Amino acid sequence: MSRPICIVVFPDDVFSPASETRNIPLQSVYDQGLEAAILRAGFDPIRVSCTSIVVDTRLQDAIRTAPVIVVEASVSSGPTAFVLGLRMAAAVTEEAPMVVVGWSQSATFVVEQVESTIRYDLADDCTLTDEKARQLRLVVGDRLKDHRTRWETKTGSGSTTPNDPFLWLRAVAEKQIRIQRAVSRRDVGEVRAVVKATKLTDGDPVGLARMCLGALANVEQWEEILEIIETYPEVVRRDAGVRDTWALAHQHAGNWRQALEILEENGQKFGFSLKRWRMIGDIHQDRWSHAMETKRPTLAKAHQRNAVQAYLKAAQSDWTDPYAGLCAISLSEGWADPELSRTMAAILPAVRFSAYQRAQKTQSGALDLLVATEAAILCGEQEQAETFLQAAKKQDWTGNIGKRAATRVTYVLAVRAATAPQPAWAASIAHHLEHG
Repeated sequence: MSRPICIVVFPDDVFSPASETRNIPLQSVYDQGLEAAILRAGFDPIRVSCTSIVVDTRLQDAIRTAPVIVVEASVSSGPTAFVLGLRMAAAVTEEAPMVVVGWSQSATFVVEQVESTIRYDLADDCTLTDEKARQLRLVVGDRLKDHRTRWETKTGSGSTTPNDPFLWLRAVAEKQIRIQRAVSRRDVGEVRAVVKATKLTDGDPVGLARMCLGALANVEQWEEILEIIETYPEVVRRDAGVRDTWALAHQHAGNWRQALEILEENGQKFGFSLKRWRMIGDIHQDRWSHAMETKRPTLAKAHQRNAVQAYLKAAQSDWTDPYAGLCAISLSEGWADPELSRTMAAILPAVRFSAYQRAQKTQSGALDLLVATEAAILCGEQEQAETFLQAAKKQDWTGNIGKRAATRVTYVLAVRAATAPQPAWAASIAHHLEHG
């Protein structure tokens, strides 16, 4: 007989390949903290996004009646407010409460209305260390065990009834687990099999669409993403997260114009976030590189300027993310624009510091390490560049991140070579960036 469920509500896009979480490692918070605590407390965790709740009436009913809800509130007060509203409107009592984990300034008033609130602290470099994850598991687990006891007292049962009203939601959760395991193994066949077997009518349509598209993106099945989106109903295709992944697929398929149109429309409707400015910058950078390869210098210059402008806007939205700032610095190397040159010289130390901090985290990814490698080359720091490159080689490079970094570094070295000889080690690293 199944255990009672615990619905875990997270901000949108946290688990997508192009997520933006204000440097809070929410994937780690779930994997290393919440999931284990929920299981040990005797509940089955089922993760959903806030947008999924808004558009799915069955999921709203589940929120109203679930034994307990856990809401992650570090990034936004929106999920907490919406879930709290549903629970209060249904007159849910303290025997079936919410547990709010995390804290954001905007969530203060909303969180004050909830009985169980748990803050967690991150390390100075915004990582969830093993010790902090252990503390989070203990605190959340103890709170949930107390709620499990209350629930058992109320229902007179330690498990669900044979007529489980959440069977459909459990089926969705099983697909989530299966597809996450396939992605972690990079098992393209298994990912495609789960996606093919998933019908949006199985439950939460937006959540299922995001899950499928995110999994396909993680294993780089771009053409399949373009095909499957065409089969989705309009209400799903209008979702911001679905459209961002749609744009990403068009970009990787070389359909740059379509990708930009989708991102521009998303920006107008939902706002130009760090993620969207970065994607726009990447598209213009790819078009710049292609124009250079096909010997169209005028067109290349236009895309280069557009890329720099987009990356600068992305950097200005969050200076702690070094990727966009570094791209802007590299692509504007040697421009006859004194004001822009002064801006780039001013932000380089901050970008270098942020890149090195991210690369030295225990959970740093390939992109973090490649960004730090490029920053070290720009600053002429051979030892650091080689150290970061060696660490990056131990990871799986996906997509065009290595090729883009190599193209930028090669461009910078070529510009600088016009005025002074460039070190052989930098050119060697650029070669490794492109070929792995």
